[in-house]
Amino acid sequence: MRIKLCHCACSVSNIYRLVIFNRQDCCSERLNPFNIHIGDSDQVSTNPRCGGDHQIDVNQPSISVSCQGMKGRYVGVSLPGSSRILTLCEVQVFSVSYGLTIATDAADYSGTTDSLTVEIFSDVCDDVCVTTTVSGLTADGTEYNRAFAASSFGDPSRLRLTISGGDWLKLDWIDVYSGYTGLYYRFSCPSNGCQLSTDSSEGSEQLNLYVGFVDENECQLDPSARQDCGWGGITPAECQERGCCFDSSFQDAPWCFYSTATDAVIGLWPLNGHYGASDITGNGNNGTATGTQSAPGPYGDADGAFLFSGTENSYIDIPNNGRLDVRYSYTILAHIYPTGEGGPIFDYVGNNNAWGVHFWQAAPQELFMK
Repeated sequence: MRIKLCHCACSVSNIYRLVIFNRQDCCSERLNPFNIHIGDSDQVSTNPRCGGDHQIDVNQPSISVSCQGMKGRYVGVSLPGSSRILTLCEVQVFSVSYGLTIATDAADYSGTTDSLTVEIFSDVCDDVCVTTTVSGLTADGTEYNRAFAASSFGDPSRLRLTISGGDWLKLDWIDVYSGYTGLYYRFSCPSNGCQLSTDSSEGSEQLNLYVGFVDENECQLDPSARQDCGWGGITPAECQERGCCFDSSFQDAPWCFYSTATDAVIGLWPLNGHYGASDITGNGNNGTATGTQSAPGPYGDADGAFLFSGTENSYIDIPNNGRLDVRYSYTILAHIYPTGEGGPIFDYVGNNNAWGVHFWQAAPQELFMK
């Protein structure tokens, strides 16, 4: 199969990704394995290959293949071997390395004719990975798409936005698209939007946005005050799933860290090899572990959890220093991986050893609270 991308004597620059759609009505196994060729020859099988032999799960409708900016007028899909039949539905070719989608707020006058400079940070770069400037964001409630070229810089973690000129701009969110991975990274504004202006009475001239987090103020911590929320090599997406902030622009500080929103939390116990049974909120509700051992955590870290033996001699005791008192209600969030038939998970003991809340596993698939 041959696709001609350029109808003149030129080379299409930087093909970053292809998406191959397989047949689902029948014959889906015919496609495996297949090769992708990119180059200027119309004899596509003689062009350089993008990767080696590719395989698609026959139960999946499509597969995305990264081609790392290869150049060529032709893209070809071929089947290695002899006497094979090529059947597929569609081929999508992406020739941009990165893209921005900028959503202006729906409020009146939220668009501007001024320029917005976007600086992108990630864990790959020592400082700013790439800078791009966007202008012409003139309509409110509109999504603008802009493409820009750059070498691969991994997973973007922070954007620094700077406005110039005399108008103001209000945004809802910005997506960064990577042609290398085919992934979109969402940088959201607070619920009241991101308002930028060179006039300090109307907004901020410069703002930072962090991937996956709603309010940048919750992530504005001095690097020395960051409390580690992840492990070495954690990705922005994994950090986001933990409800934490991700910023890789400071090499000697945790990249995945707890936000200032933990100030409203009475107690937070990571229960891992780094923190043990300590409360990291600063409220001093530190526990003492007895008869426990380290175990793999819910996110794959080797010592990211505590293992309890299921006996009365295996527990964590958290004394109440007065800050665990709640008047009306409280919420408990925990990752639990039960392996036994049943037993206590959490007990709250009141004054004079009077029992408060019981949270138990009553049976392998039954929880009990009283």
